[in-house]
Amino acid sequence: YPLADVYNADKTAFFWNLESSKTLAHGPMAGTKKSKSRVTVLLSCNALGDKLIPVFIHKHQNSWALKEIKKETLPVYYYWNNKSWM
Repeated sequence: YPLADVYNADKTAFFWNLESSKTLAHGPMAGTKKSKSRVTVLLSCNALGDKLIPVFIHKHQNSWALKEIKKETLPVYYYWNNKSWM
């Protein structure tokens, strides 16, 4: 196969609402829970290094974090699924 036709794809989690678990003082912060708010991101490129547009899979069609943004203008393909974890 030509290198332009050989692709690799991988998925990862993007925890967009995750706060730091440590402070500049000493040790971990007490009394806080880690947020589980995440989106699944699919990244892909071919053997020549040409990248495809990333795919974001969010849990909600109309996320409050993106309520002022038209999804058609995002530089990604935006999909939603209530299970949201590929």
